[in-house]
Amino acid sequence: MGVYSCTLPADWDGEWHDSSDTTQDITITRSNNYVVGWGVIVYISPITSWTCVDGDTTNNLLLFKSNQTADVFGAPHDIYRCIKWEKLTEYSYSYLIYAIIDSSAQNKRVLILATYTVADTSSGCNPSNGIPSAIETVVLVKKAGGVAYCAYSISVGSNYYVTVVNADSTVDFSHSFRFTCYAVKSFGGLVYASDNKGMCLPNQDPQTKSATGTGTLTFSAFSM
Repeated sequence: MGVYSCTLPADWDGEWHDSSDTTQDITITRSNNYVVGWGVIVYISPITSWTCVDGDTTNNLLLFKSNQTADVFGAPHDIYRCIKWEKLTEYSYSYLIYAIIDSSAQNKRVLILATYTVADTSSGCNPSNGIPSAIETVVLVKKAGGVAYCAYSISVGSNYYVTVVNADSTVDFSHSFRFTCYAVKSFGGLVYASDNKGMCLPNQDPQTKSATGTGTLTFSAFSM
């Protein structure tokens, strides 16, 4: 096994809002590269925390390994989450998860490897593992009180994808959620929008209700 190292960005410490986790805010402990959150069930095994095991500072890559193992047909497996991050503001970041969408992991992007297989950024962040679209950009915001505001937006083709964060302390992750993604487009004098709790979906369409969204809206620029 080689010698790997991971250094998290200097301000990654404490509680953060993360649009990829719709069940809780995440907690980062920078002193030991530890993250509580990013919950996922792999087969029947819950994964609740991670440790950063390797980093590539040139390409802003961080590779996290689950602190729990997953039982895959009786054999223990480690779960990896590779992220490519970018600083947006003093209090916010965005990142993409480099992995395939795995149906055995609640359709989340993870890399599942037998425990005897050791990964670093070269293998665990390899583009051959799967590259997300820009639509799937995750937003990370330092926790603070406040109201909803736009945290990130991107245009893909004729659609705009806007991530809004609700910084209010009353978010319960059951009836109200920390992040909402809106897919928006303008066509024929009308504006169409759909929503999704958490991060944007790779196939989210402004005119189609998402499975984890509340519905669609149509706006007109013309007065009645």
